[in-house]
Amino acid sequence: MRTARFSITAIGVLIVLFVGVAQAQSPKVFITGPGEIVDNLSGPKKAIFTVHVIFNFTGTTCLPDDPNCGKKTFPICVDYHVDPGTATAGEDFVNVPPGRLSKVVEFSEEGESPLGTIEIPIIQDKVNEGPETFSVVITLPTASGPNACVNEAAIDTSTAEVTLIDAPPTQAKPDLKMSAIRLLKGCQIELTIANAGQGALPDSAYNATNGVAIQMKRNGAAWGGIRLAGVDPAKKLKTAGASIKHIWFPSASNLKLPAGKHTISVTIDRFNAVTESNENNNTTTSRVFCGR
Repeated sequence: MRTARFSITAIGVLIVLFVGVAQAQSPKVFITGPGEIVDNLSGPKKAIFTVHVIFNFTGTTCLPDDPNCGKKTFPICVDYHVDPGTATAGEDFVNVPPGRLSKVVEFSEEGESPLGTIEIPIIQDKVNEGPETFSVVITLPTASGPNACVNEAAIDTSTAEVTLIDAPPTQAKPDLKMSAIRLLKGCQIELTIANAGQGALPDSAYNATNGVAIQMKRNGAAWGGIRLAGVDPAKKLKTAGASIKHIWFPSASNLKLPAGKHTISVTIDRFNAVTESNENNNTTTSRVFCGR
């Protein structure tokens, strides 16, 4: 009887692990503009355009024979020029010559990196011309020739536009002012009130409840108050430059000015019911002497 013999040979198993990395794929370039700029106000202004590089990145498997596996930097360059659109170069904006942005950009997990900015100075004017536009356009340079540059990106958004607009005209405002405080015969107080501004008073100034209030103080203590509707019933102060005179409660016994020296202070529009061109001239103070 023969006995069968079996031998077991250990076979080694080789396991190759490929490393997963975040790999930037097909970087693209896009441009953004400033939107709207008011061009008829004083002060220097610039339209600033920004060029960005955006990366589409994924988790990829590095193969041993892939020389670009895990690549982190990309040389990128773009050319730019200004398209005047409906605006006029040299009149609405400075005619900036064509140029180039070039940079070695490092891939980041955020997926976006700035390539550079393009600044176009705006020429100020006082003419209302209506909206005007111009654009900055980016292109890829040629891959060969004297002006070539190394580029590893594609254009995603090639044009960004800016709109030049006119500021709305400034509306003239009224300016209520207590022009004078005068002592009359019989120790009555006469007030001269003016609209010293260039704009008309609104109807709301004459509201009997919430309109312009006038407050008088005598020697620092409150000494009566009244709304503008009771002082100017004909609404003469609606007209810019107009003035009126008003005698302070001539028939009120509790507001009769006693004999002696007094400091009279009057404030108009005490609660700021009206927007004025000058909010700092609403109070006037005068010293008077009543010789009863």
